[in-house]
Amino acid sequence: MTGEDTPDNFVILFGPDWEKGIADIHKSTRIEVLLSPPPGSPAHLLGGFMDERCPVWRPRGPSAEEEIELRRVADFQRVMKQAMAGEE
Repeated sequence: MTGEDTPDNFVILFGPDWEKGIADIHKSTRIEVLLSPPPGSPAHLLGGFMDERCPVWRPRGPSAEEEIELRRVADFQRVMKQAMAGEE
């Protein structure tokens, strides 16, 4: 959320092999943060605890790979919303 999730900082926090342990968690969390679910949504309620006491909200912009994933998730969400509304 603060944009401080850089490889250099992860080496300091988790050691030089940080990618072996948290790379997948970091990728999925980045997508959740970049999606920025609206207040009241299930995703916002589930992830809201992560925002507590956050000094600033300034995540780094998405990479090209993350942009693709964000579009994929947005497309899926749109399809699900339509299905829930009974639309085709």
